[in-house]
Amino acid sequence: MRTRIVVLRAANKLSDDVDMGAVEEAARRYYEQALASGEYAAILVYDEKDGKLKFIGAGGVSFY
Repeated sequence: MRTRIVVLRAANKLSDDVDMGAVEEAARRYYEQALASGEYAAILVYDEKDGKLKFIGAGGVSFY
């Protein structure tokens, strides 16, 4: 969820002062339901360097 909020802030040019609590909770409920039902597939991309994982990207597909 942290990554989703970062993306939403960047895409919508929102400062860190904007409260995203309600958006985060609604998104969490959606993703929990949609991932469990197969309506959504998430892809998280990491790079491993010197034994440490670094998040480098994410994507997803909603199936209708």
